[in-house]
Amino acid sequence: MANGNVPGWETLGANDPTRYQATFRYNRAQGAGQVKQSVKVITNRSNGNYDVYETNFGAGDRLIYSYNTSNNKTTIANKGVYEQIFTGSRSNQLNNLNSGVRKATLQLAENNVSGGPNSISSKNLQQLKNSQGYKSSANTAPPASASDPPPASASDPGPGDDSNLGEDFTLTAEQKQAQGFSENSPSILVYPKDHGNSGFDFLKIRALEYVAGIGLDNIPTNGIKSVQERTPRTNQIGPTVCLPMAPGISESNSIGWGSDELNPLQAAFGNAAVGIINKPGFGANGIDLTQVQNNLKTLGDTAVSIANAPGLSKFISAYFGGQAVQANLVGRAGIVINPNMELLFQGPKLRSFRYSFKFTPRDADEAKEIRRIIRFFKKTSAPKRPAGSLFLGVPSIYELKYIYNSGTDGTKEHPF
Repeated sequence: MANGNVPGWETLGANDPTRYQATFRYNRAQGAGQVKQSVKVITNRSNGNYDVYETNFGAGDRLIYSYNTSNNKTTIANKGVYEQIFTGSRSNQLNNLNSGVRKATLQLAENNVSGGPNSISSKNLQQLKNSQGYKSSANTAPPASASDPPPASASDPGPGDDSNLGEDFTLTAEQKQAQGFSENSPSILVYPKDHGNSGFDFLKIRALEYVAGIGLDNIPTNGIKSVQERTPRTNQIGPTVCLPMAPGISESNSIGWGSDELNPLQAAFGNAAVGIINKPGFGANGIDLTQVQNNLKTLGDTAVSIANAPGLSKFISAYFGGQAVQANLVGRAGIVINPNMELLFQGPKLRSFRYSFKFTPRDADEAKEIRRIIRFFKKTSAPKRPAGSLFLGVPSIYELKYIYNSGTDGTKEHPF
């Protein structure tokens, strides 16, 4: 909702009532041409300080530069983006943006000189008007609004309408350092750089710390745990990577089959062992001698049955003779025990997915972003070596989400 009678500017809410935000659209250098870039400004009506951000598709905002009223200085946080939007033939965009933001800030301050909660005093307003950065803006009218900002060119209509994912992927400096990334490492990596302003579908990739879904501390007692009941993996490692939907995505889904053998000797004694295990002769009331005798008789009958099998004596003599001289006398005797080989189901196998991306940088800034993305995957896929440990840690695993139409609803996973 617009607030302070300056159309297009919105308050950040009751928890931060002195700051307002608005979004503008400007030209940004891209290779030999240029693209449209959404720029968000957050200004403080009390002290006149404001921050200018580059809006990133579905991935949050990155600070471009900040202005401080007390010393009338601008601090550039992202030199590459600053030069692409506000230097050279686009330097008039910087003048227009600063002029418009300061006029709007003064108007927001004047509208809130009421003496009520969160208002500013007339003295503070006059100090703001007399400050070096706002002095010229105080003597000009009318104030700028986000709905009709000073255009950078005739083709620049004004504010943009790009949305983000609505999630906070920003990592603190301490988290980055603990994960092996430098303090200045970006929290969002995007390729191509201008993909975020087009409302395309994209692939969001996060590296997560590996945690066993079922481990020693959460062994299921009543059957297999469902996916929802298993230990979640929530600790993110490094930045979030946003890439375009890759062509030719493939998936393989298979199950395991293998051979197994059960010769007649194994089958006979196995059957007798199962009977003994089912009725061992030991119970809560002590030993059941009758059952123990029956079990022993079963083993004896099995042994007698096997001993009477045709050709067994020849097999036994050849087998133990071969063991004595370390030779295959059984095979040389022309006999081989029937293995009764069968093909048996051994369970499902893990699915495998293949993703292939071709990176083609179009300028120096995009080349740097590509190098960061490649370094991210190399770093997170390598085994970890904890300090002072003889063992290696598990590499990161990856969470991939297909995001549908980031320009309108960046939180929506792709329906297909």
